[in-house]
Amino acid sequence: MADYGAVYTHPHEAQQQAPVYHSPLVIVIYGPESTTIRCQHCGEIVNTVTETKAGALTYLLSLMLFMWGCFAGCCCIPFCVNFGKNVEHSCPYCNNVVGTYKPI
Repeated sequence: MADYGAVYTHPHEAQQQAPVYHSPLVIVIYGPESTTIRCQHCGEIVNTVTETKAGALTYLLSLMLFMWGCFAGCCCIPFCVNFGKNVEHSCPYCNNVVGTYKPI
């Protein structure tokens, strides 16, 4: 049998392969509030669940308050308010973190 550069595939193997569809690349910019997204882990369209956590700006504000003379516990104010904290967005269905908003 002559080989003319053609690739032979068995008919049953060709039927087993499912077509691959690629979704377009979507860039989501997360903010301090909940947002509607398609979760990259489970594929559901959800409103994200947000949770605030201390970040670089929180520690920087605390350090600045301490240096300005707030020794009696006032330097801990940035840890008690949501201003300046990182906001972690997660999916309510699969509980995976989908993004983080960092004010700095």
